[in-house]
Amino acid sequence: MDLFREGLKKQAVLSLIYKFSSILLSYLTVPVLIGILGNEKYGVWVALSSLFGWISVLDMGIGSGLQNELVKSVADSDFKLSKCLISTSYISTSIIAFIIVIFGLIAIKLMPVSIILDTAALRENEPQKIMLIMLGSTGIILILKLYINIQNALKKSSTGILTGLISNILYIFSLLLISRISGLQITIIAVVKNISVIAVFFIMTIAMFTVQRQLRPGVKYFNRNLIINLSGISLQFFIIQLCWNIINSTDNIIISSQLGSLEVTVFSLVFRIVTIGKLVFFLILTPFWPQFSEYHHMNDYKQMKRLLMNYGKIMFFIDSGMIAISFFIPIIIKIWTGQSMIIPTPLVIFSVLFVVLDNVVGLFSYCLNAINRIKLQMYLYIFGAVINIPLSIKLVNTLLGSSGAILASCICYLPLVILMPWQVIIEMKKVKKNGT
Repeated sequence: MDLFREGLKKQAVLSLIYKFSSILLSYLTVPVLIGILGNEKYGVWVALSSLFGWISVLDMGIGSGLQNELVKSVADSDFKLSKCLISTSYISTSIIAFIIVIFGLIAIKLMPVSIILDTAALRENEPQKIMLIMLGSTGIILILKLYINIQNALKKSSTGILTGLISNILYIFSLLLISRISGLQITIIAVVKNISVIAVFFIMTIAMFTVQRQLRPGVKYFNRNLIINLSGISLQFFIIQLCWNIINSTDNIIISSQLGSLEVTVFSLVFRIVTIGKLVFFLILTPFWPQFSEYHHMNDYKQMKRLLMNYGKIMFFIDSGMIAISFFIPIIIKIWTGQSMIIPTPLVIFSVLFVVLDNVVGLFSYCLNAINRIKLQMYLYIFGAVINIPLSIKLVNTLLGSSGAILASCICYLPLVILMPWQVIIEMKKVKKNGT
């Protein structure tokens, strides 16, 4: 048991180191990309990345389901079932990815890109080329990222995060190599970015199944009856994740279509700075879920309350730090990118407010996820996702400009911020009543 806990601690520490390093590299790529593309084309790149980023969650919950079911089969040394689970997951996800790519190709063919994004800075037909590259690559990545779920099930979560770190290192190294090429287009950036991810995940997946031969998938191990097991409650998590992405990842696209790519650059830079508080808090929050779940299983109200209060204090200090940093955002952007930019005060205020609300939602989501009480938050996320886009467009086109997009996200979060803590309090009272 001690060795098991030590192994978990080691994985947690390595995961934090790798994740922090990966985040740091992602921030270092920003000035490199702005230097290569310029402000307007960088805004186009950010909007395009947002457009395809959310597709990576469209696996219908199969990845999460595989992770949960594989933990059980490996613990029981039922490697035949493990092979069936992995094979069924890969084949099912491949079918989903194929369907996404087909519908994506039809959409790209029929719908002018200029309707969705401001692509005035790009050459003729370049937007379509970029979208085709992004679409095909996203479909492949959707399949390959099952590697992370398998590693998590094998209690090697740090290895999955390390793969992301290696791909980021390869990406920024490649950017530095090509940065001296004049007139570099976004098409090349898209190719470099996606090849970096696909190549690393493909190599790591091959290496994993070379070592773990007892888990190696095959077509003959596909079992359609297992698809229900792989979905189940994971489908609810999938819906939550999808709605979360709509609320969080559509702002750049809306700003691009309504205000232009230059506004996306300013918006994304401000948002990246304030979301440091969100990234730090969620890194610290990683061990909260299993610990809260264990205390709930033990009916230990006092430990549940203590854990929640401690993380609440951490959240308060992080949020306070981000509020203090927000006063220096223009200076930070100047140092970071080497450029002076006019930063709208409402954009800073609403961005900080969004991070504060998102941290609250994250903390109480983890509480409810840990005890498998997710229906209410699923309905609240669906409501937020439905109103987010029309509300964002309405607010962006008022005097608020780009600030309106992030204000809309804040409004979508308000029901979650109010009702989720209330539900956690009710559930904890039940534990207190049932506890000894």
